[in-house]
Amino acid sequence: GQQYHKYNLHSKSVILDVEHNDYGGMKSMFQLDSDTYVALDQISTRIDIIQDDSISKTYDLSFIPYINQTFLNINFQGKLPNGNFIIIQNAYMHKDKLYLLTAKTGGEEGYRVNKVIVLDPLNPKNIEIISLEDRIYNSFAVIDEEKLCVFNNSRSSFQIIEIIR
Repeated sequence: GQQYHKYNLHSKSVILDVEHNDYGGMKSMFQLDSDTYVALDQISTRIDIIQDDSISKTYDLSFIPYINQTFLNINFQGKLPNGNFIIIQNAYMHKDKLYLLTAKTGGEEGYRVNKVIVLDPLNPKNIEIISLEDRIYNSFAVIDEEKLCVFNNSRSSFQIIEIIR
């Protein structure tokens, strides 16, 4: 199995290990507690739960309709743009919740990066989807459970967004 190397542990929301996978996407790792980590792959949307430096569980996020529809659109087109499609644009860990800024292609709206999926990485079946107003966002940070700081590519600006539930 794949080995993960832990370093630069500063907080629960820090990316511990970032490496390129074979397809040009990135793998990121976050710390949940003293010996449990979450590793995610931007292209495959696979989440690995790491305990004692080995994978204890693996989840595939394609069960989420929004992500599954993106896979279907890519397969229907018969090709991947530039050889791959990064579905997880950015990720952030806050209070044991994983926030994923996701990309989608197809449909009337075309390419967009404007949904944040919130899930508990130890029980990813219970999800929340936050819709952002504009079409493309590049990065974000969670301020608290009610606010995000996002970089809006459409407006070339940072914004504080209130999460409406």
